[in-house]
Amino acid sequence: MAIDLISRSDDFGSAQAANYAILEAVRTGCVTRNVSCMAPAPYIEEGAEALKRFSHICIGVHLTLNSEWEGIRWGALSDGACRAGITDEKGFFYQTTEELAKADPDIEGILREYDAQLDRLVRLGLNVEYADSHMMPECAVSGLDEALGAWIRKKGLLDVSGYYRFPQDVFPRWAKSEEQYLGNVEKWLAEFSDGEQYLYLTHPARKCLETLLLCNEMNPAGKIQKERDLEYKAVTSENWEQWVKRFDLRLLKYTEAKPADREAQDMARCLL
Repeated sequence: MAIDLISRSDDFGSAQAANYAILEAVRTGCVTRNVSCMAPAPYIEEGAEALKRFSHICIGVHLTLNSEWEGIRWGALSDGACRAGITDEKGFFYQTTEELAKADPDIEGILREYDAQLDRLVRLGLNVEYADSHMMPECAVSGLDEALGAWIRKKGLLDVSGYYRFPQDVFPRWAKSEEQYLGNVEKWLAEFSDGEQYLYLTHPARKCLETLLLCNEMNPAGKIQKERDLEYKAVTSENWEQWVKRFDLRLLKYTEAKPADREAQDMARCLL
């Protein structure tokens, strides 16, 4: 029995290196079928023109209220974001969801920011079909979870919060080399159960000086660079041709998938 795999790449627009990697993954068609776009990020505009040319993928708004890195920062698109408790005094989003929650942000202000983020992607010509959230602030900010669900329904988008399902190892294990990592991806796929649906969630970015800026107190310079480059190599690997056959995989867009049951959804969100 076939195994369904929702293949999603996040943080499009966050860096030129991320745009490059995701666009190559989409162009090669190896695995990626869904791309989540960060509207407030610095490189969304230059990436959108290329991304919208691909009709075989599903595009989502990666709703963003946090800016976690030291070297690359982004802020709100809406007016009054600082007064609403969404950004710091410099105009940047908070680095962690805990800092955001402590600022006691105004829910209506958050929804206005979400409006602005969706509007920007639409103005750039992207066909936005689903919504997901960067770093899941709705799990930290009181009242945001319900408000977010209502906002997504109002906008006529697919709410993919119910599509998170993973095997026992949530993600393929990191490795020192590309060859070892691809081996770990294969082992990860072997954990899947026949007839089930899973999510393959990646944040690919090509290794370069830019990705050294993806660092913070928890992640020293070079760590995220290496991990995202490994994911870039994975989502563009020709191995997917044999993996699809060996594991009987169906690579799905969100519009072709089905939500997980509530228990599986809650368990998966706790893991992320």
